Amino acid sequence: MIEKQKERLRILIIDNHAELVKQIQARLSYEDDFDVCMVAPLNQLKESLLFCKPDLLLIDPYSENSYKYDRIKLAKELMPELMVVVLTAVVDTSMQIRLKKEGVHCVLEKGISSGELVESLRGVIARQCNKL
Repeated sequence: MIEKQKERLRILIIDNHAELVKQIQARLSYEDDFDVCMVAPLNQLKESLLFCKPDLLLIDPYSENSYKYDRIKLAKELMPELMVVVLTAVVDTSMQIRLKKEGVHCVLEKGISSGELVESLRGVIARQCNKL
């Protein structure tokens, strides 16, 4: 009997820090349920979303010394059902509140381990799927 292959979750990674992105991409490549469809810098968000059509956006909206909350808003306008996870260097309460209002599902600090990242992504997916 041939077992039906489980569909992989398409992930778009948007971050201006190339080295970290390579590490995240490498870690996610070991997981059977994730497919990193594209990696791009913040200024290529719109084009990347339209090309990749991801299920989940992993993004650091910090650029040029400020948070680009409009990038999150743009992503949600283009793809309202998109799951959004912010992975950034510094996390504070006011930022978390604002990001949640913009439709972000989870906010993570870049210092977490790769295992914690994978489990957090799976948690977001489980919660999102429970809402459907």
